[in-house]
Amino acid sequence: MQDRKNSDSKREDRRKREEKNMDLNMDNLQKALGMDKLQEAVAPGEMNISLQKTVEQAVIEDIIVLNAGRKNKLEIPAGYEKVGGDLNEGAGGDYIYFAVKRGTDASKAISGLAVVSGKNDKVSAPAGFQRIDMDLNKGAGGRYIYLCIRRGTQDVIHDVKVVTASKANPPAPEGYTMIPQDLNEKAGGKYIYLCYC
Repeated sequence: MQDRKNSDSKREDRRKREEKNMDLNMDNLQKALGMDKLQEAVAPGEMNISLQKTVEQAVIEDIIVLNAGRKNKLEIPAGYEKVGGDLNEGAGGDYIYFAVKRGTDASKAISGLAVVSGKNDKVSAPAGFQRIDMDLNKGAGGRYIYLCIRRGTQDVIHDVKVVTASKANPPAPEGYTMIPQDLNEKAGGKYIYLCYC
């Protein structure tokens, strides 16, 4: 029991550190979108307008689920960035994370996200969606929960966030839509939701 409390305490400390580092400031966003190489000759006003247009055009080209195992040995593929904290926070099990690939090519964009839950691993994706075969509750018990994606050029997704709360159904961040499925369902731990805009 003491080991679990220590593990939860360590996860909470790690989550707080990750939250500090998660927010992209303007410089990091410019770098992520390849705008850090712009010449200094661009007038500051033009740079802000250009950056704003690029942010509006940025899309999520891919989202993957990463399993860092019980020892939290996370390897993020090149071109991807981790989003949010451990999806099994407070529930034990494997350390599971979302990672996204950002870009500006709407033809490669994700246009829909869904989360499905079931009593076994046979749960199917909704029509038109592809299920990512990684149980978001892996090793933590509870329901089998999977992320599903749809690709398309209509209603593309520009950003995703993971919301962690101590109570069910917290409010979504402003401008975001929350998928109403707790990613820790029946596993205990924190209430965790995926949001997108």
